[in-house]
Amino acid sequence: ANSAAVAALTPAGAAALELHEALLEIMDRDVSVSACRNALNKEKIAESELITGVVVVPAGVAELVQKQAEGYAYIRP
Repeated sequence: ANSAAVAALTPAGAAALELHEALLEIMDRDVSVSACRNALNKEKIAESELITGVVVVPAGVAELVQKQAEGYAYIRP
């Protein structure tokens, strides 16, 4: 997640959006959920506030570029 969306990766944010159980389910299926450190800093969210298992990457944009180079696709609504 990047920008303000990182708030959804905290237990309170995920619960407010009714995403908490869904996030836990996909993470149980070995799906990696990542948060952008730059966005966390901007939104003043500490890594310790994230749902257990969320991986913090230095920059979300750089992570997307790397994953796309590895063959992953980025689909945006």
